Amino acid sequence: MKKLFIIFLLTILSTRLFAQDTLSLKVEKRHTLELNILGLLALEAFLDYNYFTSNKRSIDIMVGYRYSYKNTVTKIAFFSFDDPFWLYHQISLRFGIAHYYSEGFYYTPMAICNYSFFNHRYFKSYEDYEGEGADEDYIISRNRIAIGGLIKAGYAYNLGKFRFNMYVGAGFRGIFKNETIHEKLDWMKKLIPADYPIKNHSFNWAPTIHMGLLIGLNFK
Repeated sequence: MKKLFIIFLLTILSTRLFAQDTLSLKVEKRHTLELNILGLLALEAFLDYNYFTSNKRSIDIMVGYRYSYKNTVTKIAFFSFDDPFWLYHQISLRFGIAHYYSEGFYYTPMAICNYSFFNHRYFKSYEDYEGEGADEDYIISRNRIAIGGLIKAGYAYNLGKFRFNMYVGAGFRGIFKNETIHEKLDWMKKLIPADYPIKNHSFNWAPTIHMGLLIGLNFK
C-alpha cells in the first residue's frame, strides 16, 4: 500500500512540475503516436500517445487491448495454471507525465487501470484426493479490475518523422476478481453435484512489470 501511495505521489508531483514547466520552448513536433511491437507477440495491441508541451514534458496516454488466443491450455503434464493471463481479453489504460533529459532518456510515473475477462472457459486441474490422483474439469467465467501505479524509464530516438522508443517499468496494483464456476466434472466427465453457479470474490495486491519496444510517428 505504501509503495502504491509513493507512486501516486510522484505522479501528482510530476503534474505540478508539468504545470510549472515553461511553454516558451520551441517544440517542432508536439504529437507522437507509437505501437508497442513486443505486445503484438502476445496478440496485444498497445498504442502510446504523447502530447509535448515543451522539450522536457509530455502527457503520456497508453491504450491497449489483448485478445484471448488460448482456450483450453490450463494444464501441462502435472502442472495446472489457476489463473493464466492468456485466457483473458483485456482492456488497458495508462496515464502519466513524461520527464525528458538529454539524449532522449526519460522517466514517467503513471496511473494504470485494466479490465480483463473470459467467459465459460474450460479448466483441467490435477488434485490429490485421498492419496490418489484425480482429475476434475471446470467451466469458469472470470473478470478482473486492476488499479495501481508504475514508473517506467526508457529511451526515445527521433529520426525525422519516425520515432523509436524502448522502456521498462515496474509498480503495484490492486486486483478485484470475480469468478463464476458453472460446472465441475469428475474424472468420468460426470457433473459433480453442487449449488451452481458458484460465485467467488477476492482482492489482492500484486507487482506489475512492463516492457516496450515501440515504433511510431512524430507530427505537428
